[in-house]
Amino acid sequence: HGETSVLTSLVDVTESRRAEAAIRASRERFEKLFRASPQPLAISGIDDGRVIDVNDTWMKTYGYAREEILGRDFVELGVWADPQAREPIRHALRREGAVRNVECRWRRKSGEIADVLFSGERIRLDGAEVMLSTGMDITERKRAERLLRESESRFAKIFQSSPLPVVISRLEDGRYLDVNAAWTAFFGYPRAEALGATSIDLGIWTNPADRDDLVRALAQGDAVRNREVRFRKKSGEVADILISAESIELAGERCVVSLLLDITERKRAEQQLRESERRFRDFAEAAGEYVWEVDRESRFTFVSRRVEAVLGYRPEELYGRHPFDLMPPGEAERVRELLAHALALGQPLRNIEHRSLTRSGTLVWQLVSAVPIRADDGRVVGLRGTALDISERKRAEARIEELATRDPLTGLPNRLLLSDRLAQGIAGSQRSGSQLAVMFVDLDHFKAINDSLGHHVGDLLLKEVAKRLGAVVRKDDTLARLGGDEFVVVLEGLRSPEDAAQVAQKILNSLAHPYQVEGHDLRTAASVGIALYPSDGEDPATLMRHADTAMYAAKSGGRRNYRFFSAEMNARAVERGRLEAALRRATTDGELRLFYQPRVDVATGRVTGAEALLRWRHPEQGLIGPDRFLRVAEETGLVVQIGEWVLDTAARQAKAWAAAGWRIPVAVNVSGRQFAPGLGESVAATLAATGLEPALLEVELTEAALMRDPELARAVLAGLAAQGVRVVVDDFGTGYASMHSLRRFSVSSVKIHRSLVATLEAGSEDQTVVRAILEMARSLGVDAIAVGVETEAQLALLAAMGCREYMGHHFLAPVPAAELERRLLAGTNVATIASRRSPG
Repeated sequence: HGETSVLTSLVDVTESRRAEAAIRASRERFEKLFRASPQPLAISGIDDGRVIDVNDTWMKTYGYAREEILGRDFVELGVWADPQAREPIRHALRREGAVRNVECRWRRKSGEIADVLFSGERIRLDGAEVMLSTGMDITERKRAERLLRESESRFAKIFQSSPLPVVISRLEDGRYLDVNAAWTAFFGYPRAEALGATSIDLGIWTNPADRDDLVRALAQGDAVRNREVRFRKKSGEVADILISAESIELAGERCVVSLLLDITERKRAEQQLRESERRFRDFAEAAGEYVWEVDRESRFTFVSRRVEAVLGYRPEELYGRHPFDLMPPGEAERVRELLAHALALGQPLRNIEHRSLTRSGTLVWQLVSAVPIRADDGRVVGLRGTALDISERKRAEARIEELATRDPLTGLPNRLLLSDRLAQGIAGSQRSGSQLAVMFVDLDHFKAINDSLGHHVGDLLLKEVAKRLGAVVRKDDTLARLGGDEFVVVLEGLRSPEDAAQVAQKILNSLAHPYQVEGHDLRTAASVGIALYPSDGEDPATLMRHADTAMYAAKSGGRRNYRFFSAEMNARAVERGRLEAALRRATTDGELRLFYQPRVDVATGRVTGAEALLRWRHPEQGLIGPDRFLRVAEETGLVVQIGEWVLDTAARQAKAWAAAGWRIPVAVNVSGRQFAPGLGESVAATLAATGLEPALLEVELTEAALMRDPELARAVLAGLAAQGVRVVVDDFGTGYASMHSLRRFSVSSVKIHRSLVATLEAGSEDQTVVRAILEMARSLGVDAIAVGVETEAQLALLAAMGCREYMGHHFLAPVPAAELERRLLAGTNVATIASRRSPG
């Protein structure tokens, strides 16, 4: 064809151009990030390790210029402080393509070693595989961590070795994270028990509100310093604590470190000091002490404010005055001489007592002590001292002296003052040749009033008696109270015994009138014994003893009278003293015995009971009946002890008989002294101790004892009846009580007086009386028992009158328990009927 043609081939390079542009853009972004990165970055060959590039941060961190690094190996440069550490990293890169956060050590250009956190990764750059690495400088962080570890170590050492208790707890829930050894030693909780618990769990806070205040302050960021609280230890002991606490960060949590200081002893010491100071202030206040100074002329130059409370003067009112200007005549002269003597000789004054006049004109006692005031050259220029108000003490001493010589109830002289007055009276009678009388006055039946109405009423009665006695005796005579209901009168200047007799009769008449005491209409009388000087004794002890003997004779003679001492009376008193001593010995040596007399059914002859009767088996005189020693026992009070023994012994015997099958009640006599409000309790205690059924015990008391104080009797007998104990009235029919009056009392039986039975003959008046007693007893539902039946004829008459029970020698005299068993028991467990047949 001969034409020239052009073959054109078109290739679309749009995507290629776009890719190249993207690569350039990516490269530019990488370049910017690489240069601007705050982390030290480096690009190096994988195989030869030569540096291709580093960013500015790397150069700044490690001190090299870029031209010093490029093309060189980090090992060659000496960057790796330990070149061997790099090899594991290179192997890891070849194998895995990346390493992360490997700690190593690099050397800066300055030679300083830096801690580095190395990370590297294989990347493609410009078609070649290279390593992009960062060497983050963690030197400061490592240093901080090391310092932190060191700090924590130091804290742990301080924490554990601290002598003070320290506890670390979480602020949020208060749980204990750690406690030191001092804390466990102080509180007593093992560490394992404390950890994880709270102070509330352990009960440490005595006042939980204190804990709430502490937590509130710490939560607000406030530290707590030296706050006083009270903690309770595991033992329960409470301690005073000074707590300091502060909130800290610990392992990412807000915690509280609390330091405790035990101030218990300090608080106790402070309290003791405060108490000591308060005691001192109180003492000084009560004592009225003040300080004073005087010059050589004894003029006040200083007085403390306390003086106003003592003397009523202000200090400035006393300056220039003398202390003795404020004293009564006589006292002033004595004190003036004492002050002048102390000033002249330069000697101290010690415990000088004197009186002073207050501003109001009253007298006060003061106790003064002083020492000399000396100038620099040693001259005495005055006195300095204290004055103590001792007015109360002086009054107390006077009161003590009064109490030592006076009866506190009546204000009368007591035995001590009486002895002194009596000795003076005897001396006066010796000089004048006159007679002197000692009179013992003893109230009759005072104990019954005291026991039934109480000691308060008894004391009021004694005061009234003292007033009446004081109105009878003369002003110069001595009236004293020895104690209890015993009074003594000493009459001086008597011309004859009749003078004493007249006074004694006046005393009896005065005391016989009724007394109105707290709504009670009381009646009492007295027995008076009189001993005369010099005929009945020449010394106080003898006269007192003989007057006492005469008083007992007056009591034995029926009371409400007086008796003079006599030789015969003295002999009886000596014998009575011997009998009392022997009786006291008998109660402890087991010489007392109980005999038993049976009570018998009139119709069948069967034994229905037994009465326990007291006997004394004297080692020399043999068996002694109660008529010889019971009065002495009553007067000395031994009857109460003896009565308790009788009650216990009889109850045990009744229990033994009941256990053997012989169930009969045993009656026990109760004396007037035993018949008191406590009788019911005594009986109840005996029943409990012996295990005896109440129905097998009977309490007997006389008709006279019953009517002495009806209200007391009714209360006591009701108490016995409530226990199931029967009450029997002995010696009935002698005139003290009527059968009608028995309606008021819880009485089961009466015993017809033996004097009525003894004269019980056909047609006699006593037969009428006995018949009347039996009929009234039946109408009241009360059993009547005849006592002292001696003959068959008496028993026949009683049976005809309808008497159901009797006692007496006709059946059997009182015998020991063993003898009673021998006569009346056929076997060990069966009661038998007496061999005697019943009359008619």
